[in-house]
Amino acid sequence: MRSWSRSASLTFTAYFALLGGLTITAVHGQNLASRGDAVPFARVTEPSGEGLKDLAVLKDGITTAQSYDSYDGANVAGEDWYGYTWSAQVYVDKLVYYEGSPSEAGGFWRSLTVQYSLDGTGWVEAGGVAISPAYDFSEAAVRTPYAKYETSFTGCLVTAVRIYGQPGGPADYTSIAELEAYGTKPPVVCARLLPSGYQAGGDIQVSLVLTVDSQQKPTDVTIEEILPVPQVGEFGDIIEAFIWYLTGDDVRNQTLPYTLSIPPDKADVIVFNGTMDYAGHEGQAVSGAHKVAPQPASPSGLAVTFDADAHLSWAPNSQQGILGYRVYRSDDAADFTELSSLILDVSFIDYFVEEGKAYRYKVIAENVTGARSDIAASEASEFGTPTMTRRQFEDYDFEGGNYPGGPLQQGYAASYRSDIYLSDFFYQDSQQTNDYRPDDSMAIPAFNAQERYIAQTTPSDWWRFTFDVPQDGYVNVSVIRAASDGNATLELLWDESHKGWFLFNTNGRYSYEILPVTLPAFYSTAGQHTLRIMLSEGNAELDYFGIGFNQPEPRRVPIFTEDFESYTTTADITSSSGGWTIVNGSAIPEGAWQLWSTTGPPLVYESADLPGMIGKYVVSDGEFAGPGDLDEQLVTPAIDCATYAKVTVQFGSNIQVYENDIGIYDQFYDLDISIYNDATQSWGAWETVSHYEGTDGDSSSPRSADISAKADGKKIKLQWRFWKANYD
Repeated sequence: MRSWSRSASLTFTAYFALLGGLTITAVHGQNLASRGDAVPFARVTEPSGEGLKDLAVLKDGITTAQSYDSYDGANVAGEDWYGYTWSAQVYVDKLVYYEGSPSEAGGFWRSLTVQYSLDGTGWVEAGGVAISPAYDFSEAAVRTPYAKYETSFTGCLVTAVRIYGQPGGPADYTSIAELEAYGTKPPVVCARLLPSGYQAGGDIQVSLVLTVDSQQKPTDVTIEEILPVPQVGEFGDIIEAFIWYLTGDDVRNQTLPYTLSIPPDKADVIVFNGTMDYAGHEGQAVSGAHKVAPQPASPSGLAVTFDADAHLSWAPNSQQGILGYRVYRSDDAADFTELSSLILDVSFIDYFVEEGKAYRYKVIAENVTGARSDIAASEASEFGTPTMTRRQFEDYDFEGGNYPGGPLQQGYAASYRSDIYLSDFFYQDSQQTNDYRPDDSMAIPAFNAQERYIAQTTPSDWWRFTFDVPQDGYVNVSVIRAASDGNATLELLWDESHKGWFLFNTNGRYSYEILPVTLPAFYSTAGQHTLRIMLSEGNAELDYFGIGFNQPEPRRVPIFTEDFESYTTTADITSSSGGWTIVNGSAIPEGAWQLWSTTGPPLVYESADLPGMIGKYVVSDGEFAGPGDLDEQLVTPAIDCATYAKVTVQFGSNIQVYENDIGIYDQFYDLDISIYNDATQSWGAWETVSHYEGTDGDSSSPRSADISAKADGKKIKLQWRFWKANYD
C-alpha cells in the first residue's frame, strides 16, 4: 500500500490486493464542500415549498431522503443556481450534483452548466462542461429522486463555483439533495481573463494569469493561445496564434497580456482556445473565460399597459449571445432599481404595483458572458398607474378554523387594515354550508401566513365581495390570477345576476398565471354592490382578481338573457311573460323540462344543488319519468339578431350520464337553431349547432357556441333537446 501528498489539502490513496481476483479502489481527493470555509449559497434563500429550508443541506453528506427546493411561489425565475464560496482560491474541476425530489410541477432543470468566479467580482462560464450520466432536460422525462450527476469541466483556481441553469416545470423551480466539489490541482494553472463584451471595430485586452506551485515548479512551460480572430502583424503577416516559451525563472506567477483587434463587421460570439505543455502535462487546457460576446444594445419597443398589474413587452435583441433581459422600475423621479431576475422571454408582468402610485420601467439585455446594456441609455416608459382595483382571494371561515379542503389550518382574526374586512368579503365552503354572517369573519391562510391564496376548492365553493361603485357606468372584471391542474370554470354574478363564466386550465396547480377574463363589461349604478365568484367545475387555486369601474362601453352586448330566477312555477316559464316553449315529445309528463332550484327538494338520485347550477334552473330528469325514451325540447322566445353580425350563445349545463346505459341508450343532448323566413313568414327546420353524447361522460361545464354563420342578421329561436334517453 502506498500513500503520498501533493499539497496540504489534497491526499490520494490507492489499494491493491490480489486474492483470487483484482480489486482497485480510489478516492478523488477531498470534497472541497466539506471544508470549514465552504459557504453554500443559492438564488432562492427563503423557499416556501416542501423541502428543507436550510442551505446546510447542500453539504451535510446526506444524499437521499431530503432536499432543498427553490420553489418560492414567484414563478418568474429565468435562472437558478447552487454553489459554494471559499475564503481563498481552490482548484475545482468537478461538481457532483444529487438531484432532490423532482415532480411534474418542477424540481428539475431545463438547462444546466457550471460557472465560477476567479476573484469574487463576476461569473465565468466554465469550458468543456460534461454531465454524466447525460441529463434529460425535457419536461416529460421520467426522473428518479436523488439521482447523481457528475459534472466535469476545465479546472481553474476559483473563489466560488456554482451549477447554473433554467429551472424546469410549470412552477419554475429546482430541487437539490447534495452538491460536492472536487479538484486535483496541477503544478501550473493558466486562467484567461476577458472583458464582458466587445465593440466591433475596437480592441479588447486579454490576460493570461499564470499560477505556479513552487513545490512542483516545472523547468519549462509552453503556452499557445489560438487566436479566434487572426491578427495582422507589423509587416503585414497574418498571426493565428501567440506562443510563450517560459524557462527557468520565467516559470513563475505572472500575467501575460495581449491585445486583440476586432474586425468592424464582427457580430457573433468569439470563442477562445489555448493549451499549455510542460513535463507530465501535455495539452493542459487554458482555463478561465473562453467566450466574449458583442456588448448588448438596449432592447427597443418597450410597451407598458396597466390593469390590476403592469404588463411589459419589448422587441427581442437580435444580437448573438443574448442570454435574457432584466427589468428595472421607478415609482417616482428617483433612480431605477432592478426588479426582476433574468427573464428569458420578451414580456414581464409586475404584480407588485399599488393603486394611486405611478410607475415607469426600463429593460436591459444581458449576454452569455454577463455583459449588460447600458441602463442609462435604455429607453424608459412613460409613467402609468394601475387602472383596476386588485382584490385578494382570502380564506375566510365562520365555523372556527376550516378552509377549502379540510380543517388543516388554524384561523386568526382578519386585520381591520387588510384590503378586505368584515362585510365587504365572504367565503362559503360548500362542504361546510356556513351562513353569511360577516361580523364573524376569520382569515385562514392556505398554507402559511405569507401565502394568502385559496387552495383545494371544490365545485360550488364561492366568494362574495362588496364594492362601493363610485359612479354609474360599466364594470369589468378583466384579470384573475389562478392555477388549476385541469379544466376549471368560475361563474361571476353581480348582485346575484349571472354575468358569465370564465374557463381556464394552467396544467399544474403550482403554476399561477395571470388570466385575461374575456367577459364583456356590464352596466352598474353607483353605490354598494356585490360580486360573487363561484367555482362551477374542476378545482382551482385563486390568488387575486382585478376589477375596474367606469370602464368603456363594451362592443359585445347581451341581446337575450335568462336565469329563471323570476319564475315561481314551470307554467310561468311558458306564460306570455316568459315566452318559452316546452315540448314533451315523449308524452311522459314527468320527463318534461321543469323549473327546479338548488334550494329546493332533491332530484331522484342527485342533490338539487347541482355543480354549475345557481339558484333556479330547468331540468329534464329520466328518473322522474321512469321507463320510456325521452324526447324533451326547451325552446326560447324569438331572438332578434337583425343588427348583429357576430352572435354567440353561452349557457350553464349539468349532464349526468349513467354508464350502464351507454350502448343501450344514446343519451343525446343537442342545441338546435331555427331561423325565421320573412318571405314565408314561418320558422325553418331545426338545425343542430352543438351535439353531446352519453359517451362523452358527465359534465358540469358551461357551454358556448358561435352561431354567427346562421344567426347573422336573422331572427332565431334556440332549442335544447334531451332525447334517446331512458332513466337518465
